Amino acid sequence: MNIFELEKKLAEKGFNAKDISALRMQAEKSKATYPALLKELSIRFIVASILVIILAIVWVYTLAYKDNLAIISYSITMLIIAPIFYIFTPMKLGYKAFRYSRKKWFIFYYRILILKPNSHYIFPLLIQSGSYLWYP
Repeated sequence: MNIFELEKKLAEKGFNAKDISALRMQAEKSKATYPALLKELSIRFIVASILVIILAIVWVYTLAYKDNLAIISYSITMLIIAPIFYIFTPMKLGYKAFRYSRKKWFIFYYRILILKPNSHYIFPLLIQSGSYLWYP
């Protein structure tokens, strides 16, 4: 699949022109492929989401069991950290990459687990990809 077809597919999956141009600029700058960038964005989104959930759980715990001074100080900390997460992790683009890659993995697992193809179907795919992390 060439770059034009991939960009067209990304546009069909919810990426707008600004997102695609940002991906193109980053791909040229880092000399990476679109799938590698999408995988990296997806991982960054997952990690940032987990960190935000952990911080929110700690904040709820602080609200429930700590005194007013601890609540105010942790709330100020959250107000400082939240924009930093948003700046350093492109959450909107990361979510789109996560959603795009999740659908591809779902299709792959559906083919293996639900359709249950013969081993002669799966094994050549693994050999062609060179890894067990291959997905269509």
